[in-house]
Amino acid sequence: MTLAAKRLGLFALALGVLALLLYLCVLFGVPRILLSRLLSSELQMPVRLAQNPQISANFSRLQINLQGLRIGQNLLRLQQIQAAWPWSALWQRRWMELRLQVMGLHLRGPWPSTPHRQGTGFAITLPQNFVLRDGSVDWPLGARELQVSALQAEYRAGQEATIGGQLRYDGQAFSVSGNYRAARPGQAGSVSMEARSKEGLLDVNVPSLHLSGANTIRIPRGDARLVWKQFHGGLDFQGLRYAAAQQSLTLVRWRLSAQPQLGGEGTLALFWKHALTVQSDFRLHAEQLLPWVHLLGLKPALADPQRALQPAALSGDLHWTSGGLVQLDQVRGTLGSAQFQGAISRADPQLPWQIHAEISRLDLTPWLRSSAKTTPSAKLIFPLPKDWPALRGTLRIGELRWGQWQAKKLQIQLQAVQK
Repeated sequence: MTLAAKRLGLFALALGVLALLLYLCVLFGVPRILLSRLLSSELQMPVRLAQNPQISANFSRLQINLQGLRIGQNLLRLQQIQAAWPWSALWQRRWMELRLQVMGLHLRGPWPSTPHRQGTGFAITLPQNFVLRDGSVDWPLGARELQVSALQAEYRAGQEATIGGQLRYDGQAFSVSGNYRAARPGQAGSVSMEARSKEGLLDVNVPSLHLSGANTIRIPRGDARLVWKQFHGGLDFQGLRYAAAQQSLTLVRWRLSAQPQLGGEGTLALFWKHALTVQSDFRLHAEQLLPWVHLLGLKPALADPQRALQPAALSGDLHWTSGGLVQLDQVRGTLGSAQFQGAISRADPQLPWQIHAEISRLDLTPWLRSSAKTTPSAKLIFPLPKDWPALRGTLRIGELRWGQWQAKKLQIQLQAVQK
């Protein structure tokens, strides 16, 4: 046997051994184990795969299929994931330029914190083409849980998106559907959403959405309609502008109209570059406030709730920064027969609230039960609840009435107790 023939035989033997090793690796799930460990290290939680990843390719794309992916202790389960990249995207490392199809997703919250990512949460970035079929979510919200089932979604970057599913929260079931058509140069987009239950309907409609540059969206007008049991109303807005570069959203005008007899209007500006900041001037009025108070689950123990709470109106300028300043200036309002004006502020969550208010005439008769035989005593001066925040400031009352008792030109000093 010649030397060339021996070398060829050894090369063939090496190829055979290599093929056998690859077969044994696949047979014993080595690719599945390696990928699970890689994902576990990245996500800082256990990841398991039911099968080895299946890889296929042709002249146009590379495709990977994953079966039975499980993250954490039943935190996230996926029946199947199919990801496909065009070769051009892979050569240029544009990893999100893919088509991603997810089947049988089940997410159970909350998403846990890890030692390396304590409190940072996680971000979701959608690929250029995304399809979700048969998804479900169980997520706690306070003492209750939000449940989503039969979740279907499709998304094509720069084109459109659709979503649909069933929601259940606090014993109420809703069917939800939504559609988004992306705005393009010279062509307006649109947004619509509907949530329907046996007791009500929420309908949101933005008929025209425009792009102004790469990072700015303008919406000339939009509206939302809500029907819930015996309550119904609408919110209209005009001149919405979202600027991604400035991290801001502004509304030229919003208007609220609801029954029974609740209305309002104002402006709104949101900024979140450094901290979430809300600015708004508003005007609210209600001829029948009591039904809305009951809708919130409150049952005020008043002598005459109708006279005490109706009519009601409030206006002012609001400035709020998350974790910091709260300021409500030029406050003017009406509650029953009382009219008041003043300001409320708090510079820091650790500091007391500052309140300065003037009330021209205050009649306590609708609020507190009185009798001609009753004489004033210390027992009639009720302390504030212990869970109320600390208050400082001044209340000036021009005329105070309670039954047959009357006082004029009162000044009440509020002083926070030092702890």
